[in-house]
Amino acid sequence: MNSGRTVFSQLMDYLPTYEFQKCVNRYSGDYRCRSLSCRDQFLAMAFAQLTYRESLRDIQTCLRSISGKLYHMGFRGTIARSTLADANESRDWRIYADFAQTLIAIARPLYAHDPIGVELNQSLYALDSTTIDLCLSLFPWAFKHRYGLIPRIQESNPMRFVRCRTTSGYEAMILTPEQAYSVLLNLRERERTLMLLASGTGLRISECLGLQWQDVSFADAMIHVRRTWTCGQVGVPKSKASKGCSTSSGSMASAILFPHRGSNRFRITRS
Repeated sequence: MNSGRTVFSQLMDYLPTYEFQKCVNRYSGDYRCRSLSCRDQFLAMAFAQLTYRESLRDIQTCLRSISGKLYHMGFRGTIARSTLADANESRDWRIYADFAQTLIAIARPLYAHDPIGVELNQSLYALDSTTIDLCLSLFPWAFKHRYGLIPRIQESNPMRFVRCRTTSGYEAMILTPEQAYSVLLNLRERERTLMLLASGTGLRISECLGLQWQDVSFADAMIHVRRTWTCGQVGVPKSKASKGCSTSSGSMASAILFPHRGSNRFRITRS
């Protein structure tokens, strides 16, 4: 029977408060704490996880909308976005790591005899595969793609992780920079120019083929994409999102196409 308590409060009752406070005291988590205690921080992040909040502002907005129930949910302070951000950045992470080990020790015997579908003689661990974003200014040796973090080394070519949806037996070939440069040198001038234009500006092949000389403004250093050319048919740029204006980075193609103009950086605009 519903006794008037929130579901969140009933869930939090399963967490050992005494053990959590031991972890907080071990690392002086609440030392000189004025507003947001470690328990309130933990409750806020647990609430965010259970309700699929996407940002600190989202957490703050949602909790403030039920401010009359916060006390009954276990909160003893006000949850502000900036305060929560500071706590997440400065609080000792070992508090929650130790508490997680406490919860694991409680949960393991509860599921020790449950069938898992396979017969194993050793312990089974479930690892979270969530990618943790790294700041490239601190970790320049790595870059992120959709399947995780890859070191910036030759063997970790990100093209090896590209999945192509096709029913043919064609297998993509991964070229080294030396091989790509050799292919470029052996192309005829027209094909080489097209390849440099596409790679240097990021234009689609149909947009490259649809360019005309009046689309190039040397005075403004801009390339206007007004049409496409596919299978002999003239069309419009692919989508509305592609009609924005962007700047080509390191436009090698512009330097090759227009060396007499003395400009090696063009802006791309689609209309």
